[in-house]
Amino acid sequence: MSGSASWGYGPRAAAETAREQEVALLLVRGCDTREVARTLAMAPYTVQDHLKSLFAETGVASRRELVARIVLGS
Repeated sequence: MSGSASWGYGPRAAAETAREQEVALLLVRGCDTREVARTLAMAPYTVQDHLKSLFAETGVASRRELVARIVLGS
């Protein structure tokens, strides 16, 4: 799940880290916080921190909205 592609939205789109992208892609696959944490060998609180950062970078307020933005590309 590594890569450097950015989803390209929002003023800070290029700031997305590879780890943030891994977290987001696992969300798209339907994983919850615990599953993401277990898969990426990190604490659930770290997953939450990555999500907060992604929300700020993309201008969304929920996981559902983030997943929709990624899947629909809007």
